[in-house]
Amino acid sequence: MKIYILDSKGISNPINIMESESISELKEQVKEKYKMNGNIELLYNGIILDDNSTLDELDIKDGMTINFLGQFKAGLNK
Repeated sequence: MKIYILDSKGISNPINIMESESISELKEQVKEKYKMNGNIELLYNGIILDDNSTLDELDIKDGMTINFLGQFKAGLNK
């Protein structure tokens, strides 16, 4: 299926993925597409998505859009 990732700039990018894949697997595809490392957060219907859930479990279907909140670094900046 094809879902769309909406980034903070308002740009929507398609990602092809199986409904049985986990959010963790989706995050890897998003990081690859945006050429990023580290932790990222994805948001759907106002909820930050859990890495262990599958798209099917979350009722995410073909053509839906997930918000990409960006990359976050652990720890405090000094």
